[in-house]
Amino acid sequence: MLVTPTLLLAGCERTLNALLARDPAAPARLAALAGSRLLVRLEQPHLELVIHYHHAGLDLMRGDDIDESEVDAVVELTPETFSEWISGASIERLMFDGKLAVRGHLHLLEAVSYTHLR
Repeated sequence: MLVTPTLLLAGCERTLNALLARDPAAPARLAALAGSRLLVRLEQPHLELVIHYHHAGLDLMRGDDIDESEVDAVVELTPETFSEWISGASIERLMFDGKLAVRGHLHLLEAVSYTHLR
């Protein structure tokens, strides 16, 4: 059963990296994020995903066995909150409304938003 999620992650990673490669502003944004690791926890369906940033893009990995001390920031959200976030809702508003939990380096999440959602 782990083959399908692994192939799905590989496809998503490849697609995201192709999109980032087409963005002329991405290299500077990725340089600022290089070496950072973000753990994303979706509540329903339960999914833990680690995003590792590097100069050429990002790597997606399953985060099931990752300890929070191994990443720079942890984000916990529902699919509905994720949809609001990628639709342009501010991180601060989502946190204030209790829809988004962030631990660690908040500036990383803000930089990620700027890199992926602009």
